[in-house]
Amino acid sequence: MPRDYLPAPVLLMIMRPSLLLFLVIAGVTACRAQAPAPDAAPATPPAVRRHTLSVLEHGAKGDTRTDDTRAFQAALDACAAQGGGVVEVPAGSYRFEGTLRIPANVTLRGTFTSAPDGDLRRMLEGRLGSSLLVHAGRARPDSAPFIELTGANAVLEGFAIGYPEWDPAVIPPVPYPPTVAVEAHGKGPVDNIAILNCFFLNSWEAIRLVNAGRHLIRNVTGYPIRRGIYVDQIWDVGRIENVHFWPFGHRYTVDDPYAQWINREGVAIEVGFSDWQILTNCFSFGYGVGYKFSASPKPGDGFGRGACGKIIGGGVDSARLPFQFEAAYSHWLISNTEIVGRWGEGAPAAVDIGPGVHGRVAFSNCAFWGDITRVVTMRAPEGIVSLEGCQIERWDDAAGAIGIEAGRAILQGNSFDRDGRRHLVVGPKAGVVIATGNLAAPGFQVEATPGARVIASANQTDTLVWPENAKSRYRVTVGAAGDSRYLEGWHLQEKAGPKRWSGAESRFHLPVIPGRAYELDLRIGVPAAALSDEAGVWLGDRRLAAITSAGRQTLRVSLPAQTTDTATLRIVTKGWIPREIEAGNGDGRTLGLELFAVDATAEAAGDPAPPSGAGDRVFDACSGGFIEQDRMKPAVPGL
Repeated sequence: MPRDYLPAPVLLMIMRPSLLLFLVIAGVTACRAQAPAPDAAPATPPAVRRHTLSVLEHGAKGDTRTDDTRAFQAALDACAAQGGGVVEVPAGSYRFEGTLRIPANVTLRGTFTSAPDGDLRRMLEGRLGSSLLVHAGRARPDSAPFIELTGANAVLEGFAIGYPEWDPAVIPPVPYPPTVAVEAHGKGPVDNIAILNCFFLNSWEAIRLVNAGRHLIRNVTGYPIRRGIYVDQIWDVGRIENVHFWPFGHRYTVDDPYAQWINREGVAIEVGFSDWQILTNCFSFGYGVGYKFSASPKPGDGFGRGACGKIIGGGVDSARLPFQFEAAYSHWLISNTEIVGRWGEGAPAAVDIGPGVHGRVAFSNCAFWGDITRVVTMRAPEGIVSLEGCQIERWDDAAGAIGIEAGRAILQGNSFDRDGRRHLVVGPKAGVVIATGNLAAPGFQVEATPGARVIASANQTDTLVWPENAKSRYRVTVGAAGDSRYLEGWHLQEKAGPKRWSGAESRFHLPVIPGRAYELDLRIGVPAAALSDEAGVWLGDRRLAAITSAGRQTLRVSLPAQTTDTATLRIVTKGWIPREIEAGNGDGRTLGLELFAVDATAEAAGDPAPPSGAGDRVFDACSGGFIEQDRMKPAVPGL
């Protein structure tokens, strides 16, 4: 044992008696202090708050007949009173004669964890999860929204929402106030709200957010009527993700009056002022405008400038005007997006950029097709438009694919995937326009007014070479690759054989030898609907040949000698629209006649030697080769 170590009993024995007595008294006193008083009440544990409430606990029925407005609001208010939480809504069809307010920190949650679809019948029969049937606000679009998110962190999640009094036979449709809204006018922002996994079957306006920074709209579907989503006065980044607006619950046809109204008046997504707006995977079908960018209606600092932001993986199908820029500032960056005009009728432009745009609108790796008159119309003097790596499939060559009327432009690495003569049209008020590395058949062509500042380089060029004297006898096979060199104002090549349809008036630019007259054979098909007193082939104000009968035929035209190397003929008919005269035909184009081929032969008098090596062959003005005489017989029956 170490010298300095003593067991506890030995220590107690050698202590002074007075010290020992003090320790004993102190210990007894401490024990008495720790023991509870015999009559003291036990401590009450803190109350445990319930995180989740149910609307059923507050009297909701979900039977389509009972007005559940008060029951829902009572549950929401009770949840807010305890500091927030979740109000759950089990499956059922809940009727509402009034409106709801979701307070701060409260989530109103239905059964859906992904965006549903469905129709009104299933909602009324109680076969579509948590369905909300709205009767409030009919014909009162300026009244309170059905659901207003009134505080920060309010969330709506997991519902199908429909309006049972909706009638698609009523045109124009009856308006309602917004289905879900933040209306923070002059109240300070209502930030961090979310709308998730919801289906807006037939809302007049599905979602309207004003002064709601950092909002999140995700997994939303439906067929809203006048407008799908509107955001404005957004001072911090807003996010809209995975939206699909499509004719759910309605049998869509191009001629249906209800669908036509939406296809002319409806707006899928509209952005007012937003200091960054990010839209990802948002698709719409059958709206007047797919994406609209407008000036904020509120005057003052920062407003009126529009928005900036980006669109990734978007899609607009069958829209009268897929992208409409009325106002924007700094930049809009659009990538990997598919843009399609309205089928059967045509869009005036896939992208219209108005004078209110200040900054850059940039399209990258996008595709344009469908019935489009012009892919881009640029009208913003202080703006820039750029297209890089885009695929451009359709446009009206009479208008030109890209029209720069004002502002600056960059076209780089794009492919124009149809025959055309006017790929880039530059007006007198345009700024600098740069076009480089673009592919186009038969060659990238720029039409610019005198004095326009166009820098074009490394674009595809036309490789067709006319041999000496090939213009003495040649054929243009209309509908074949390369025919666009000679056509203006014609519809696209038809899949049913080599041909094109004219419009009410279309042009044909014929290469000629100056001073030589020509005999032309036009192989045409003329519907009875295209006949008129003015129908025929015109050179300026002079009609060279009249078209007086319907059917497939060869029209002989005598072309007088010209002083230039090109003669421009006008093909004039009465315009007609197939769907207006043929039951079940959805074609809304204005057509004239079918043109299959044009054979041109210069006058024989004083004719020089035929082209070198030509013999009895005819030059193919589309391919650049020669056609043997025995192949000149048309393959079109009746010609």
